[in-house]
Amino acid sequence: MNDLYTVPFYRVLINSASILKDPLPFHKSNFDKYGDTFGLMLNPKDRILFTKDAELIKHVLQKDHRNWQKSYLQTHNLAKYLGKGLLTNNGEDWLTQRRLIQPAFHRKRIQNLLDTMQSSINESIARLVPGDQDIYEFTSHLAFEVVGRTLFSSTDLDEKIAKLRQITEEAQMMVIKEMRRPYLSWYYNASGAIKKHIALAQEGRGLLQELIQERIDSKEPQDDLLQLLIESEYEDGTRMDMERLIDETMILFVAGHETTSNALTFTLQLLAKHPEVQDRARNEAIRLMHPASAEQMDVVSPVGCPMHNGAGGTETLSRKRETSLSSQSAAVEASHVGSPTVKRETSLSSQSAAVEASNVGSSTVKPDTHDNTKCPVGKLKSDPLTLIKESKYIQACLEESMRLYPPAYFMDRVSLEEMEFNGRTYPAGTLLLMSIVELHRDPNHWQDPLKFDPDRFTAGEKHEAYFPFGAGPRKCIGNNFAMYEMQLAVAGLLSKFQVKPGKDIQHQSLITFKPAHGSVKLEPLID
Repeated sequence: MNDLYTVPFYRVLINSASILKDPLPFHKSNFDKYGDTFGLMLNPKDRILFTKDAELIKHVLQKDHRNWQKSYLQTHNLAKYLGKGLLTNNGEDWLTQRRLIQPAFHRKRIQNLLDTMQSSINESIARLVPGDQDIYEFTSHLAFEVVGRTLFSSTDLDEKIAKLRQITEEAQMMVIKEMRRPYLSWYYNASGAIKKHIALAQEGRGLLQELIQERIDSKEPQDDLLQLLIESEYEDGTRMDMERLIDETMILFVAGHETTSNALTFTLQLLAKHPEVQDRARNEAIRLMHPASAEQMDVVSPVGCPMHNGAGGTETLSRKRETSLSSQSAAVEASHVGSPTVKRETSLSSQSAAVEASNVGSSTVKPDTHDNTKCPVGKLKSDPLTLIKESKYIQACLEESMRLYPPAYFMDRVSLEEMEFNGRTYPAGTLLLMSIVELHRDPNHWQDPLKFDPDRFTAGEKHEAYFPFGAGPRKCIGNNFAMYEMQLAVAGLLSKFQVKPGKDIQHQSLITFKPAHGSVKLEPLID
């Protein structure tokens, strides 16, 4: 690895304030200067490797996964707050737990929870009101409600859920400080900050223990994930003890809501900025949710019911790429992906602006003169499983959104033994950070990488540089659960509202890739 450039520690110190706020601009500048893989000194002694090399990432996560385990960043820094669950565990202990819990996330098991999931989504959408919205508040509450019902068979947990949310968010901010300023670990210990947050985490574990113990004492089994965890048996016939149950429940709670709400928010904001894509996704949703009504339309209008617009009861939208697009619209469009850090930066190129502007186009829409209250949109009339299986374009929209805004934007591994790969030697103990967000936006793998284009995923091709849920044996156990929930939520919301853009899309680089806000405007398709 001597051929790799190593960013000296003094540069880390000089940029420490900006790295703490958002490390992506700093890392991107290093990728641009030094290539797909480079080293960085975390402190005067310890070196870490950063990579966006697709072949290396795939090799580490899949073929040589036994040699590359999760690093102390998760197994220690994160685990002391969240416990030793699937996300933060390693080795044989992790493998035993994965084999135990995997059946609970089999597709057929998750399908049994779809009615519960759909009910939560319908109720959440029904509470939405037109106008300016922070859609992240909606997606976050929705994800919590789905977790509450599918994990605990209850939504009557608002106070406890809110407390757990507060605890996990505060713990996450502490972990971020520890990871990005490891040279201040002595201060975090001496000041009592770590002790304070560990005590807070213990309070959260106490809340989960109450919920689990209440279920065990009730002697009334429920059809939910908690019941599956309680009843799961190891090969010797034993079951998880209370500490194990708390660990795994905590991980499912945290992972089950945050990544979903993040990805949903980014998707809805992107659809708002790309009305032609949104119309196509809505058309698919209503065809599946209301097949009888869909026979009477060509495509869904954003200003009213697709059944009643224009002559003959139908209207076809022709969003053409016309030169009449205003420069203001082009600037707004370009700003959300014009910079790899997804922020408004002066380095935005005119070429990126042009690409984004052309992706929007303009529309030819006839005036809406019918009674919106008679439109048959809003509630699902076909079963959730059919919608999930057949909503291929909505799925593509979600996949493309997670390409631009991957929930797990970095993945960490440490090597147990020396590895030779593509002519380079990686010694035992190599700490590797894989930048999924940089890989997903790499022009060597994606044409017009900053452009939101769901058609990248409509052909069903496998993308070798795409890892939104990880890869290999440690691929996210809840990836199907998350996709099902998001497909149902997008379909339900688009069947009731037109989503229009608010403020420019911005992110927060925390443990997950999180929206800085969820600014959109909702306009009803029905009154």
